[in-house]
Amino acid sequence: MGAATLGVAIVATVLACERFFPESYEKTFSNYEAALRHPAIGPQGPVPLYTPRSAVDIRIRTMVESSASWMSFRAPTTDIATMVRSCTPVAENAVEYPRVTPKGWWPRGLSRGEKRGDLHYEYYRCRARAFTAVDPQHGEVFEWQLDH
Repeated sequence: MGAATLGVAIVATVLACERFFPESYEKTFSNYEAALRHPAIGPQGPVPLYTPRSAVDIRIRTMVESSASWMSFRAPTTDIATMVRSCTPVAENAVEYPRVTPKGWWPRGLSRGEKRGDLHYEYYRCRARAFTAVDPQHGEVFEWQLDH
């Protein structure tokens, strides 16, 4: 077997492993009801119970071999305000940001080592080992659970 053929075989094997044994699962749901109909993609199911029923554009990424996960959704600000009543407020300087984040939809400002700039998030703990950032101006919620 030539070096080029061996190289192609190695690349094909790596790509096949990534396809059949991914490091993470990522799902997008149009709304809360669609997420409820989907089989659980994580230990707690697709969405936490406190997620507003009015949530739309739900994105979830979970890691296969760790507890790290990310979720985002949009909802009316009144429903988000109701949701965070059961959460504990967290000062921005006490937030632990994720080192690795989903590509394409996760805000850079919510990653470890990134400049916060003009971001106006309110931070909460709605479940153990997870942080929730709420953008009240745009009705967006971002939640992440660190790998501990």
